[in-house]
Amino acid sequence: MEIQVLTGRQFATMAHRHQTSAPLKNHISLMSDTHHEKQVTKDLIASNSASLQPLSHSSGNVVAIVIGIELYQTRAEGALTNVEYAENDARRFSEVIEEIYGDALDVTLLLNSDATISNIDYALLNSIGSLNENDTFIFYYAGHGFHDADGNRVTAWDSNAFHIQGTTLSLREKLISRLSESPCKRSLSFVDACATKFKQLVQARDVISDFDPTELREFLDATEYSALFLSCSPGEQSYPSSELKHGVWTYFLLEALSGNSDEALGPGRHLTDSGLKNYLRREVQRYDTRRTKRTKLQTPYSVISANGTFSIREVPEPQALTPIAGDFRAIKVTPTEEFFEGIVEGEIRSLSKFNKRSHRVPDYISVSTGSFLCTLIEEEINSDIQEHYVAVKQLFGLRRKDIASESAEGQGSIDTSFFRYSVNTSQIKSDPGRYKIVRRLSVRADPSQYMDKIDELFGPVFTDIVVKIDANELDYDTLVDTFEDMELQSLGVLNEHPDAMRMTFSSDHGMRISIDLGRGRISLTTGKASLPSNLLSKARSYRFGLSQNSNLLLR
Repeated sequence: MEIQVLTGRQFATMAHRHQTSAPLKNHISLMSDTHHEKQVTKDLIASNSASLQPLSHSSGNVVAIVIGIELYQTRAEGALTNVEYAENDARRFSEVIEEIYGDALDVTLLLNSDATISNIDYALLNSIGSLNENDTFIFYYAGHGFHDADGNRVTAWDSNAFHIQGTTLSLREKLISRLSESPCKRSLSFVDACATKFKQLVQARDVISDFDPTELREFLDATEYSALFLSCSPGEQSYPSSELKHGVWTYFLLEALSGNSDEALGPGRHLTDSGLKNYLRREVQRYDTRRTKRTKLQTPYSVISANGTFSIREVPEPQALTPIAGDFRAIKVTPTEEFFEGIVEGEIRSLSKFNKRSHRVPDYISVSTGSFLCTLIEEEINSDIQEHYVAVKQLFGLRRKDIASESAEGQGSIDTSFFRYSVNTSQIKSDPGRYKIVRRLSVRADPSQYMDKIDELFGPVFTDIVVKIDANELDYDTLVDTFEDMELQSLGVLNEHPDAMRMTFSSDHGMRISIDLGRGRISLTTGKASLPSNLLSKARSYRFGLSQNSNLLLR
Protein backbone atom coordinates (compact mmCIF):
# COMPACT_ATOMS: atom_id res chain seq x y z
CA MET A 1 0.00 0.00 0.00
CA GLU A 2 1.43 3.34 -1.03
CA ILE A 3 0.40 6.68 0.47
CA GLN A 4 1.43 9.91 -1.17
CA VAL A 5 1.00 13.36 0.36
CA LEU A 6 1.49 15.65 -2.63
CA THR A 7 2.25 19.36 -2.72
CA GLY A 8 1.34 21.86 -5.43
CA ARG A 9 4.72 21.68 -7.17
CA GLN A 10 4.41 17.93 -7.64
CA PHE A 11 1.15 18.37 -9.53
CA ALA A 12 2.84 20.64 -12.07
CA THR A 13 4.66 17.66 -13.59
CA MET A 14 1.65 15.34 -13.80
CA ALA A 15 0.79 14.39 -17.37
CA HIS A 16 -2.72 14.99 -18.68
CA ARG A 17 -4.16 11.71 -19.83
CA HIS A 18 -7.69 11.34 -21.19
CA GLN A 19 -9.56 8.15 -21.92
CA THR A 20 -13.19 7.82 -22.93
CA SER A 21 -15.34 4.75 -23.08
CA ALA A 22 -18.79 3.46 -22.17
CA PRO A 23 -20.69 5.16 -19.33
CA LEU A 24 -19.93 4.07 -15.78
CA LYS A 25 -22.24 1.30 -14.60
CA ASN A 26 -23.58 -0.10 -11.35
CA HIS A 27 -22.89 2.57 -8.73
CA ILE A 28 -23.78 3.39 -5.16
CA SER A 29 -24.12 7.07 -4.34
CA LEU A 30 -23.69 8.14 -0.72
CA MET A 31 -24.37 11.65 0.51
CA SER A 32 -23.72 12.93 4.00
CA ASP A 33 -27.00 14.84 4.19
CA THR A 34 -29.41 17.18 2.42
CA HIS A 35 -27.11 20.08 3.32
CA HIS A 36 -23.81 18.57 2.30
CA GLU A 37 -23.39 15.78 -0.16
CA LYS A 38 -21.49 12.54 0.16
CA GLN A 39 -21.53 11.37 -3.44
CA VAL A 40 -20.47 7.83 -3.92
CA THR A 41 -20.20 6.08 -7.25
CA LYS A 42 -19.28 2.48 -6.78
CA ASP A 43 -19.39 -0.54 -9.05
CA LEU A 44 -21.24 -3.57 -7.77
CA ILE A 45 -20.99 -7.16 -8.85
CA ALA A 46 -24.51 -8.26 -9.82
CA SER A 47 -26.30 -9.70 -6.81
CA ASN A 48 -29.70 -10.31 -5.29
CA SER A 49 -31.13 -10.94 -1.85
CA ALA A 50 -30.67 -14.69 -2.20
CA SER A 51 -27.03 -14.64 -3.36
CA LEU A 52 -24.92 -11.69 -2.23
CA GLN A 53 -21.54 -11.06 -3.77
CA PRO A 54 -19.00 -8.65 -2.29
CA LEU A 55 -17.53 -5.62 -4.00
CA SER A 56 -14.19 -6.52 -5.55
CA HIS A 57 -11.35 -4.57 -7.13
CA SER A 58 -10.64 -7.60 -9.36
CA SER A 59 -7.08 -7.79 -10.71
CA GLY A 60 -6.66 -4.06 -11.35
CA ASN A 61 -5.24 -1.27 -9.25
CA VAL A 62 -7.01 0.64 -6.49
CA VAL A 63 -6.40 4.37 -6.87
CA ALA A 64 -7.66 6.77 -4.18
CA ILE A 65 -7.71 10.54 -3.72
CA VAL A 66 -8.53 11.61 -0.15
CA ILE A 67 -9.04 15.29 0.70
CA GLY A 68 -9.58 16.94 4.07
CA ILE A 69 -9.83 20.72 4.48
CA GLU A 70 -10.15 21.75 8.09
CA LEU A 71 -8.18 25.01 7.90
CA TYR A 72 -8.92 27.40 5.05
CA GLN A 73 -6.74 30.18 3.63
CA THR A 74 -6.64 33.30 5.78
CA ARG A 75 -8.15 36.29 3.96
CA ALA A 76 -9.08 39.85 4.88
CA GLU A 77 -12.46 39.26 3.21
CA GLY A 78 -14.23 36.15 1.98
CA ALA A 79 -12.39 33.71 4.24
CA LEU A 80 -14.12 30.41 4.95
CA THR A 81 -14.53 29.16 8.49
CA ASN A 82 -12.77 26.01 9.67
CA VAL A 83 -14.46 22.62 9.30
CA GLU A 84 -14.20 20.78 12.59
CA TYR A 85 -12.58 17.30 12.35
CA ALA A 86 -12.33 17.34 8.53
CA GLU A 87 -8.63 16.45 8.66
CA ASN A 88 -9.28 13.63 11.12
CA ASP A 89 -12.13 12.35 8.94
CA ALA A 90 -9.85 12.25 5.90
CA ARG A 91 -6.96 10.57 7.70
CA ARG A 92 -9.25 7.96 9.23
CA PHE A 93 -10.89 7.28 5.86
CA SER A 94 -7.43 6.59 4.42
CA GLU A 95 -6.83 4.10 7.21
CA VAL A 96 -10.16 2.34 6.60
CA ILE A 97 -9.59 1.84 2.88
CA GLU A 98 -6.05 0.66 3.66
CA GLU A 99 -7.58 -1.99 5.92
CA ILE A 100 -9.92 -3.06 3.09
CA TYR A 101 -7.52 -3.01 0.10
CA GLY A 102 -4.09 -3.37 1.70
CA ASP A 103 -1.13 -3.46 -0.69
CA ALA A 104 -3.38 -3.01 -3.73
CA LEU A 105 -4.10 0.58 -2.67
CA ASP A 106 -2.29 3.69 -3.96
CA VAL A 107 -3.73 6.71 -2.13
CA THR A 108 -2.98 10.42 -2.53
CA LEU A 109 -3.79 12.44 0.60
CA LEU A 110 -4.36 16.20 0.21
CA LEU A 111 -4.79 18.09 3.48
CA ASN A 112 -5.53 21.77 4.10
CA SER A 113 -3.15 24.05 2.15
CA ASP A 114 -2.21 21.26 -0.29
CA ALA A 115 -5.87 20.94 -1.32
CA THR A 116 -5.95 23.96 -3.62
CA ILE A 117 -8.36 24.36 -6.54
CA SER A 118 -5.68 23.49 -9.09
CA ASN A 119 -4.31 20.54 -7.10
CA ILE A 120 -7.72 18.93 -6.64
CA ASP A 121 -8.62 19.48 -10.30
CA TYR A 122 -5.31 18.02 -11.55
CA ALA A 123 -5.55 15.06 -9.19
CA LEU A 124 -9.04 14.17 -10.43
CA LEU A 125 -8.22 14.79 -14.09
CA ASN A 126 -5.07 12.69 -14.15
CA SER A 127 -6.20 9.89 -11.87
CA ILE A 128 -9.55 9.32 -13.56
CA GLY A 129 -8.00 9.73 -17.00
CA SER A 130 -5.49 6.97 -16.31
CA LEU A 131 -7.98 4.35 -15.09
CA ASN A 132 -8.87 1.21 -17.02
CA GLU A 133 -11.84 -1.11 -16.72
CA ASN A 134 -10.18 -3.36 -14.14
CA ASP A 135 -9.23 -0.51 -11.78
CA THR A 136 -11.10 0.70 -8.72
CA PHE A 137 -11.26 4.46 -8.06
CA ILE A 138 -11.96 5.90 -4.60
CA PHE A 139 -12.55 9.58 -3.84
CA TYR A 140 -13.14 11.13 -0.41
CA TYR A 141 -13.68 14.80 0.42
CA ALA A 142 -14.31 16.57 3.74
CA GLY A 143 -14.81 20.34 3.75
CA HIS A 144 -17.35 23.03 2.88
CA GLY A 145 -19.93 22.42 0.16
CA PHE A 146 -23.14 23.91 -1.19
CA HIS A 147 -25.62 23.94 -4.07
CA ASP A 148 -26.23 26.83 -6.43
CA ALA A 149 -27.74 27.39 -9.88
CA ASP A 150 -24.95 25.37 -11.51
CA GLY A 151 -25.31 22.33 -9.26
CA ASN A 152 -23.48 20.83 -6.29
CA ARG A 153 -20.06 22.30 -5.58
CA VAL A 154 -17.21 21.76 -3.11
CA THR A 155 -14.61 24.21 -1.90
CA ALA A 156 -10.82 24.13 -1.89
CA TRP A 157 -8.31 25.58 0.56
CA ASP A 158 -8.07 28.78 -1.47
CA SER A 159 -11.81 29.23 -2.14
CA ASN A 160 -13.30 32.69 -1.59
CA ALA A 161 -16.81 33.07 -0.16
CA PHE A 162 -17.23 36.30 -2.15
CA HIS A 163 -16.20 34.67 -5.44
CA ILE A 164 -17.82 31.25 -5.23
CA GLN A 165 -18.19 30.45 -8.93
CA GLY A 166 -14.56 30.99 -9.78
CA THR A 167 -13.02 29.44 -6.68
CA THR A 168 -15.01 26.22 -6.13
CA LEU A 169 -15.33 22.93 -7.98
CA SER A 170 -18.40 21.49 -9.67
CA LEU A 171 -19.02 17.84 -8.77
CA ARG A 172 -20.74 17.21 -12.08
CA GLU A 173 -17.89 18.64 -14.14
CA LYS A 174 -14.86 17.52 -12.13
CA LEU A 175 -16.04 14.14 -10.82
CA ILE A 176 -19.27 12.72 -12.22
CA SER A 177 -18.75 13.54 -15.91
CA ARG A 178 -15.16 12.34 -15.86
CA LEU A 179 -16.15 9.06 -14.23
CA SER A 180 -18.97 8.60 -16.74
CA GLU A 181 -16.52 8.94 -19.62
CA SER A 182 -13.93 6.67 -18.01
CA PRO A 183 -13.71 2.92 -18.76
CA CYS A 184 -13.45 2.37 -14.99
CA LYS A 185 -16.35 0.24 -13.72
CA ARG A 186 -15.56 0.44 -10.03
CA SER A 187 -15.68 3.85 -8.45
CA LEU A 188 -16.41 4.80 -4.84
CA SER A 189 -16.64 8.49 -3.95
CA PHE A 190 -17.61 10.16 -0.67
CA VAL A 191 -18.11 13.91 -0.50
CA ASP A 192 -18.62 15.23 3.02
CA ALA A 193 -19.13 18.95 2.47
CA CYS A 194 -19.99 20.33 5.84
CA ALA A 195 -19.66 22.47 8.95
CA THR A 196 -21.00 26.01 8.52
CA LYS A 197 -23.01 28.46 6.53
CA PHE A 198 -20.83 30.92 4.69
CA LYS A 199 -22.78 33.91 6.02
CA GLN A 200 -23.79 32.66 9.46
CA LEU A 201 -21.69 30.58 11.84
CA VAL A 202 -23.47 27.66 13.49
CA GLN A 203 -22.09 24.54 15.11
CA ALA A 204 -23.78 22.23 12.65
CA ARG A 205 -22.95 20.56 9.38
CA ASP A 206 -24.93 23.05 7.34
CA VAL A 207 -24.43 25.21 4.21
CA ILE A 208 -25.91 28.29 2.56
CA SER A 209 -28.23 26.12 0.46
CA ASP A 210 -29.28 22.50 0.74
CA PHE A 211 -27.41 20.12 -1.58
CA ASP A 212 -29.69 19.07 -4.41
CA PRO A 213 -29.93 15.28 -4.93
CA THR A 214 -31.69 15.74 -8.30
CA GLU A 215 -28.38 16.17 -10.11
CA LEU A 216 -27.13 12.86 -8.80
CA ARG A 217 -30.47 11.12 -9.19
CA GLU A 218 -30.33 11.78 -12.95
CA PHE A 219 -26.92 10.11 -13.02
CA LEU A 220 -28.00 7.21 -10.84
CA ASP A 221 -31.19 6.52 -12.80
CA ALA A 222 -29.01 5.17 -15.61
CA THR A 223 -27.53 2.51 -13.35
CA GLU A 224 -28.85 -0.89 -12.36
CA TYR A 225 -27.93 -0.55 -8.70
CA SER A 226 -27.89 2.76 -6.83
CA ALA A 227 -28.21 3.99 -3.28
CA LEU A 228 -28.18 7.45 -1.78
CA PHE A 229 -27.37 7.71 1.95
CA LEU A 230 -27.80 10.99 3.82
CA SER A 231 -26.77 11.76 7.37
CA CYS A 232 -30.04 13.53 8.13
CA SER A 233 -33.49 14.09 6.69
CA PRO A 234 -34.52 17.27 4.85
CA GLY A 235 -34.70 20.25 7.21
CA GLU A 236 -32.40 18.67 9.82
CA GLN A 237 -28.74 19.24 10.64
CA SER A 238 -25.75 16.92 10.87
CA TYR A 239 -23.44 17.57 13.82
CA PRO A 240 -19.78 16.96 14.68
CA SER A 241 -18.86 15.36 18.00
CA SER A 242 -15.98 16.49 20.19
CA GLU A 243 -16.19 13.14 21.99
CA LEU A 244 -15.85 11.04 18.81
CA LYS A 245 -13.57 13.54 17.01
CA HIS A 246 -15.70 12.99 13.89
CA GLY A 247 -19.08 13.93 12.56
CA VAL A 248 -21.52 11.61 14.37
CA TRP A 249 -22.84 10.12 11.10
CA THR A 250 -19.33 9.82 9.66
CA TYR A 251 -18.10 8.00 12.76
CA PHE A 252 -20.73 5.27 12.42
CA LEU A 253 -20.27 5.14 8.64
CA LEU A 254 -16.57 4.39 9.18
CA GLU A 255 -17.42 1.82 11.84
CA ALA A 256 -19.68 0.02 9.36
CA LEU A 257 -17.33 0.22 6.38
CA SER A 258 -14.34 -0.95 8.41
CA GLY A 259 -16.27 -3.96 9.73
CA ASN A 260 -15.89 -2.89 13.36
CA SER A 261 -19.58 -3.27 14.15
CA ASP A 262 -21.22 -6.66 13.79
CA GLU A 263 -24.58 -4.94 14.20
CA ALA A 264 -24.22 -3.48 10.72
CA LEU A 265 -23.65 -6.85 9.07
CA GLY A 266 -26.18 -9.28 7.64
CA PRO A 267 -26.04 -12.97 6.70
CA GLY A 268 -22.62 -14.08 5.54
CA ARG A 269 -21.12 -10.97 7.21
CA HIS A 270 -22.18 -8.79 4.28
CA LEU A 271 -22.65 -5.06 4.71
CA THR A 272 -25.71 -4.52 2.49
CA ASP A 273 -27.55 -1.41 1.37
CA SER A 274 -30.43 -2.04 3.77
CA GLY A 275 -28.06 -3.10 6.56
CA LEU A 276 -26.08 0.13 6.30
CA LYS A 277 -29.25 2.22 6.09
CA ASN A 278 -30.77 0.68 9.21
CA TYR A 279 -27.50 0.70 11.14
CA LEU A 280 -26.80 4.40 10.50
CA ARG A 281 -30.34 5.43 11.39
CA ARG A 282 -30.33 3.42 14.61
CA GLU A 283 -26.84 4.30 15.85
CA VAL A 284 -26.93 8.04 15.06
CA GLN A 285 -30.25 8.50 16.86
CA ARG A 286 -29.06 6.31 19.73
CA TYR A 287 -25.95 8.46 20.12
CA ASP A 288 -27.90 11.73 19.93
CA THR A 289 -30.35 10.52 22.55
CA ARG A 290 -27.79 9.14 25.00
CA ARG A 291 -24.76 11.38 24.56
CA THR A 292 -26.05 14.86 23.66
CA LYS A 293 -28.52 17.41 24.98
CA ARG A 294 -29.81 18.46 21.57
CA THR A 295 -33.58 18.63 21.29
CA LYS A 296 -33.50 18.20 17.50
CA LEU A 297 -32.72 14.67 16.38
CA GLN A 298 -30.55 13.82 13.40
CA THR A 299 -32.34 11.23 11.27
CA PRO A 300 -30.22 9.53 8.57
CA TYR A 301 -32.05 9.16 5.28
CA SER A 302 -31.50 7.07 2.17
CA VAL A 303 -32.76 6.67 -1.39
CA ILE A 304 -32.09 3.20 -2.81
CA SER A 305 -32.79 1.89 -6.30
CA ALA A 306 -31.97 -1.77 -6.95
CA ASN A 307 -33.49 -5.01 -8.16
CA GLY A 308 -32.76 -6.59 -4.79
CA THR A 309 -30.55 -6.31 -1.74
CA PHE A 310 -26.91 -5.84 -2.74
CA SER A 311 -23.62 -6.16 -0.90
CA ILE A 312 -21.43 -3.11 -0.34
CA ARG A 313 -18.63 -5.26 1.08
CA GLU A 314 -18.07 -8.61 2.73
CA VAL A 315 -16.35 -8.52 6.11
CA PRO A 316 -14.18 -11.59 6.74
CA GLU A 317 -14.66 -13.63 9.87
CA PRO A 318 -12.30 -12.46 12.63
CA GLN A 319 -9.13 -14.44 12.27
CA ALA A 320 -8.60 -16.89 15.08
CA LEU A 321 -5.42 -15.89 16.83
CA THR A 322 -2.65 -18.43 16.88
CA PRO A 323 -1.98 -19.95 20.29
CA ILE A 324 1.18 -17.85 20.56
CA ALA A 325 -0.46 -14.57 19.53
CA GLY A 326 -3.59 -14.81 21.67
CA ASP A 327 -2.68 -17.27 24.38
CA PHE A 328 -1.59 -15.48 27.55
CA ARG A 329 -2.47 -18.35 29.83
CA ALA A 330 1.11 -18.42 31.04
CA ILE A 331 0.29 -15.10 32.71
CA LYS A 332 -1.50 -16.19 35.90
CA VAL A 333 -3.83 -13.54 37.31
CA THR A 334 -6.50 -13.34 39.99
CA PRO A 335 -9.09 -10.67 39.08
CA THR A 336 -10.20 -8.63 42.09
CA GLU A 337 -12.25 -6.07 40.13
CA GLU A 338 -13.05 -5.54 36.44
CA PHE A 339 -14.83 -2.83 34.50
CA PHE A 340 -15.17 -0.84 31.30
CA GLU A 341 -13.50 2.55 31.60
CA GLY A 342 -13.60 5.84 29.70
CA ILE A 343 -11.74 9.01 30.68
CA VAL A 344 -12.40 12.54 29.42
CA GLU A 345 -9.91 15.33 30.21
CA GLY A 346 -10.05 19.07 29.70
CA GLU A 347 -9.08 22.53 30.88
CA ILE A 348 -10.97 23.75 33.96
CA ARG A 349 -11.26 27.17 32.34
CA SER A 350 -13.18 25.56 29.44
CA LEU A 351 -16.08 24.43 31.66
CA SER A 352 -19.29 26.34 30.98
CA LYS A 353 -19.71 27.36 34.64
CA PHE A 354 -16.19 28.81 34.85
CA ASN A 355 -16.34 32.62 35.05
CA LYS A 356 -13.17 34.05 33.53
CA ARG A 357 -13.69 37.36 35.34
CA SER A 358 -14.22 36.10 38.86
CA HIS A 359 -12.74 32.59 38.89
CA ARG A 360 -9.09 31.59 39.03
CA VAL A 361 -7.62 28.44 37.52
CA PRO A 362 -6.11 26.43 40.39
CA ASP A 363 -2.39 25.67 40.26
CA TYR A 364 -2.44 23.23 43.19
CA ILE A 365 -4.66 20.48 44.55
CA SER A 366 -6.50 20.75 47.85
CA VAL A 367 -9.89 20.11 49.37
CA SER A 368 -11.02 23.59 48.41
CA THR A 369 -9.89 23.36 44.76
CA GLY A 370 -11.54 19.95 44.50
CA SER A 371 -14.79 21.39 45.83
CA PHE A 372 -14.48 24.29 43.38
CA LEU A 373 -14.16 21.88 40.44
CA CYS A 374 -17.14 19.84 41.62
CA THR A 375 -19.24 23.00 41.80
CA LEU A 376 -18.39 23.80 38.19
CA ILE A 377 -19.17 20.33 36.87
CA GLU A 378 -21.94 19.16 39.21
CA GLU A 379 -24.82 20.06 36.90
CA GLU A 380 -23.32 18.09 33.99
CA ILE A 381 -22.79 14.98 36.12
CA ASN A 382 -26.29 15.20 37.64
CA SER A 383 -27.74 15.36 34.14
CA ASP A 384 -25.66 12.37 33.03
CA ILE A 385 -26.90 10.23 35.92
CA GLN A 386 -30.54 11.28 35.51
CA GLU A 387 -30.57 10.55 31.77
CA HIS A 388 -29.09 7.09 32.32
CA TYR A 389 -31.50 6.41 35.17
CA VAL A 390 -34.50 7.07 32.92
CA ALA A 391 -33.01 4.97 30.13
CA VAL A 392 -32.20 2.06 32.47
CA LYS A 393 -35.81 1.82 33.61
CA GLN A 394 -37.02 1.67 30.02
CA LEU A 395 -34.40 -0.68 28.55
CA PHE A 396 -34.23 -3.19 31.42
CA GLY A 397 -37.86 -2.91 32.53
CA LEU A 398 -36.90 -1.93 36.08
CA ARG A 399 -38.84 0.00 38.71
CA ARG A 400 -37.51 2.77 40.91
CA LYS A 401 -37.06 0.38 43.84
CA ASP A 402 -34.81 -1.79 41.64
CA ILE A 403 -32.33 1.04 41.06
CA ALA A 404 -30.00 2.84 43.47
CA SER A 405 -29.09 6.18 41.94
CA GLU A 406 -27.26 9.15 43.43
CA SER A 407 -25.31 12.18 42.27
CA ALA A 408 -23.83 15.15 44.10
CA GLU A 409 -20.72 17.31 44.12
CA GLY A 410 -19.46 16.16 40.72
CA GLN A 411 -19.80 12.43 41.44
CA GLY A 412 -22.57 9.98 40.66
CA SER A 413 -23.54 6.33 40.34
CA ILE A 414 -26.30 3.93 39.29
CA ASP A 415 -26.59 0.44 40.78
CA THR A 416 -28.81 -2.35 39.41
CA SER A 417 -28.81 -6.13 39.54
CA PHE A 418 -27.16 -6.03 36.10
CA PHE A 419 -24.37 -3.47 36.57
CA ARG A 420 -22.89 -0.55 38.46
CA TYR A 421 -22.16 2.68 36.58
CA SER A 422 -20.09 5.41 38.22
CA VAL A 423 -18.82 8.87 37.30
CA ASN A 424 -16.00 10.53 39.25
CA THR A 425 -14.45 13.96 38.73
CA SER A 426 -11.06 15.16 39.93
CA GLN A 427 -8.13 17.42 39.13
CA ILE A 428 -5.18 15.92 37.27
CA LYS A 429 -2.27 15.55 39.67
CA SER A 430 0.40 16.49 37.13
CA ASP A 431 -1.58 19.52 35.92
CA PRO A 432 -3.97 20.97 38.56
CA GLY A 433 -5.47 23.36 35.99
CA ARG A 434 -7.02 20.42 34.17
CA TYR A 435 -9.76 17.99 35.15
CA LYS A 436 -10.69 14.43 34.29
CA ILE A 437 -14.01 12.61 34.34
CA VAL A 438 -13.70 8.87 34.84
CA ARG A 439 -16.68 6.72 33.82
CA ARG A 440 -16.72 3.06 34.81
CA LEU A 441 -19.13 0.22 34.15
CA SER A 442 -18.93 -2.98 36.22
CA VAL A 443 -21.18 -5.89 35.25
CA ARG A 444 -22.62 -8.31 37.82
CA ALA A 445 -22.29 -11.39 35.59
CA ASP A 446 -21.36 -12.35 32.02
CA PRO A 447 -23.13 -9.56 30.06
CA SER A 448 -23.43 -11.47 26.77
CA GLN A 449 -27.20 -11.86 27.07
CA TYR A 450 -27.89 -8.14 27.36
CA MET A 451 -24.97 -6.45 25.56
CA ASP A 452 -27.38 -4.92 23.04
CA LYS A 453 -29.04 -3.02 25.89
CA ILE A 454 -25.66 -1.99 27.31
CA ASP A 455 -24.66 -0.69 23.88
CA GLU A 456 -27.86 1.30 23.52
CA LEU A 457 -27.60 2.69 27.04
CA PHE A 458 -24.00 3.91 26.94
CA GLY A 459 -22.93 4.07 23.28
CA PRO A 460 -19.22 4.49 22.35
CA VAL A 461 -17.96 6.08 25.57
CA PHE A 462 -15.54 3.47 26.99
CA THR A 463 -11.99 2.98 25.70
CA ASP A 464 -10.59 0.29 28.01
CA ILE A 465 -11.42 -2.95 29.74
CA VAL A 466 -9.61 -2.88 33.08
CA VAL A 467 -8.92 -5.86 35.32
CA LYS A 468 -7.49 -5.19 38.77
CA ILE A 469 -5.24 -8.00 39.97
CA ASP A 470 -3.08 -9.21 42.81
CA ALA A 471 0.25 -7.96 41.48
CA ASN A 472 2.22 -10.13 43.92
CA GLU A 473 1.35 -13.14 41.75
CA LEU A 474 3.28 -11.78 38.76
CA ASP A 475 7.01 -11.34 38.16
CA TYR A 476 8.04 -8.35 36.05
CA ASP A 477 11.02 -10.04 34.35
CA THR A 478 8.96 -13.10 33.43
CA LEU A 479 6.29 -10.89 31.85
CA VAL A 480 8.93 -9.05 29.83
CA ASP A 481 10.35 -12.37 28.59
CA THR A 482 6.88 -13.48 27.48
CA PHE A 483 6.22 -10.33 25.47
CA GLU A 484 9.77 -10.22 24.06
CA ASP A 485 9.20 -13.73 22.64
CA MET A 486 6.09 -12.42 20.86
CA GLU A 487 7.98 -9.35 19.64
CA LEU A 488 10.66 -11.58 18.08
CA GLN A 489 7.92 -13.36 16.12
CA SER A 490 6.63 -9.98 14.81
CA LEU A 491 3.38 -10.35 16.77
CA GLY A 492 3.59 -6.88 18.29
CA VAL A 493 5.79 -4.24 19.90
CA LEU A 494 6.76 -4.06 23.58
CA ASN A 495 7.36 -0.83 25.50
CA GLU A 496 8.55 -1.28 29.06
CA HIS A 497 9.06 1.05 32.01
CA PRO A 498 10.90 -1.00 34.64
CA ASP A 499 11.17 1.87 37.14
CA ALA A 500 7.38 2.08 37.24
CA MET A 501 6.92 -1.71 36.92
CA ARG A 502 4.77 -1.09 33.86
CA MET A 503 4.75 -2.41 30.28
CA THR A 504 2.57 -2.08 27.18
CA PHE A 505 2.36 -4.61 24.38
CA SER A 506 0.82 -3.31 21.12
CA SER A 507 -0.31 -6.35 19.17
CA ASP A 508 -0.50 -6.53 15.38
CA HIS A 509 -4.27 -7.02 15.81
CA GLY A 510 -4.71 -3.42 16.99
CA MET A 511 -5.10 -4.13 20.71
CA ARG A 512 -2.86 -2.56 23.37
CA ILE A 513 -2.34 -4.62 26.53
CA SER A 514 -0.91 -2.69 29.47
CA ILE A 515 0.21 -4.39 32.68
CA ASP A 516 0.94 -2.07 35.60
CA LEU A 517 2.27 -4.04 38.56
CA GLY A 518 2.68 -0.86 40.61
CA ARG A 519 -1.08 -0.20 40.44
CA GLY A 520 -2.10 -3.84 40.15
CA ARG A 521 -4.09 -3.60 36.94
CA ILE A 522 -4.27 -4.92 33.38
CA SER A 523 -5.97 -2.81 30.72
CA LEU A 524 -6.91 -3.74 27.17
CA THR A 525 -7.75 -1.02 24.66
CA THR A 526 -7.98 -0.28 20.95
CA GLY A 527 -7.12 3.35 21.65
CA LYS A 528 -10.53 4.79 20.78
CA ALA A 529 -14.03 4.95 22.22
CA SER A 530 -16.04 1.92 21.15
CA LEU A 531 -19.37 0.28 21.79
CA PRO A 532 -19.00 -1.99 24.84
CA SER A 533 -19.84 -5.08 22.76
CA ASN A 534 -17.05 -4.32 20.27
CA LEU A 535 -14.53 -3.66 23.02
CA LEU A 536 -15.51 -6.87 24.81
CA SER A 537 -15.26 -8.93 21.62
CA LYS A 538 -11.72 -7.72 20.93
CA ALA A 539 -10.61 -8.19 24.55
CA ARG A 540 -11.88 -11.77 24.54
CA SER A 541 -9.52 -12.59 21.69
CA TYR A 542 -6.86 -12.88 24.40
CA ARG A 543 -6.89 -15.59 27.06
CA PHE A 544 -5.17 -15.21 30.40
CA GLY A 545 -4.40 -17.77 33.06
CA LEU A 546 -7.34 -16.84 35.27
CA SER A 547 -7.38 -18.41 38.72
CA GLN A 548 -11.09 -17.65 39.07
CA ASN A 549 -14.05 -16.79 36.84
CA SER A 550 -14.12 -13.42 35.09
CA ASN A 551 -17.16 -11.59 33.75
CA LEU A 552 -15.18 -9.89 30.98
CA LEU A 553 -12.20 -12.09 30.07
CA LEU A 554 -12.04 -15.69 28.86
CA ARG A 555 -9.90 -18.43 30.32
